[in-house]
Formats: sequence, structure tokens, C-alpha cells
Amino acid sequence: MVCHGFRDRNIDDTNTLRAVMDQTNRIIKNIIEGEYADAIDYQAVPHVTAFASGSIDEANFAMLKRDYEACMDVDAITAAGSQPLVDLIAELNSIWPIVDSDDVESKVTEADYASLSSAVYFLEAVGIRSLVNVGVGSDPLTPV
Repeated sequence: MVCHGFRDRNIDDTNTLRAVMDQTNRIIKNIIEGEYADAIDYQAVPHVTAFASGSIDEANFAMLKRDYEACMDVDAITAAGSQPLVDLIAELNSIWPIVDSDDVESKVTEADYASLSSAVYFLEAVGIRSLVNVGVGSDPLTPV
């Protein structure tokens, strides 16, 4: 967003963007650490809420809250240590064995393509982006 003069055209004070981001992060933290009933009525920005209790929105909020709490559970993360990473590498190695050589390029043949594809799919499934990422987004230079 700093490319093409965005900051020069839109931010008078260089600290303004940081202040907005900090405030947004505080709002999100307050929402996610609270209860769903409070989240749908949160008035940081005036809005009309059309979500009812028991809606898919409530289920999504619960999932987001669970994931946030897992990320904030330092004791559990410390107790797990490096074992989750070791397990991930072992599973990846079972899908596409890691070669014990510096010359990986000459060892990858057409017979490896299916395993390589499965390995990339596995990494994507666990949230690790692959070499190619396809998505749809807005163009910051020509917003709609």
C-alpha cells in the first residue's frame, strides 16, 4: 500500500496509519476475547446486525475464538515444543520422501510429479502456502 504514492496522497501524518492499525487491533482483540452476544452488538462502527443467535455467524465466531485462544495458550505451545513440527515433517516425508543429496533437481523425474503434487496439496491443507498462490482480490490502485 505504500507503493505508487499511497502514503503521500492519503496520510498527512506518518503515525496516523499506525494509530488506525493499533486501534483496529484493540477492537478485534476486545471482540474476540468477549462473548458472541457482545460481539454482535459491538458499536465501534455503527451498523445494523441481522445475525440471530444460533446462526452460522455464531458458529464461525466460536471457531475463530477457539483458534485465537489456542494461539494465545503459551503454556500448551511450550509444552508441545517442536513435536508438532517434527510430526509435520515426518508426514510430508511420507508423502514425498526427502532426498539425501544436494542435487535435488536431477533426481526429480516425471514419476515424482504425483507425489510432489500430493505434497503441495498437503502443505496447502495445513496452511503452508506453496510456490503458486491463486486468489481474487481488489486492485489497490483502482478501488471500486
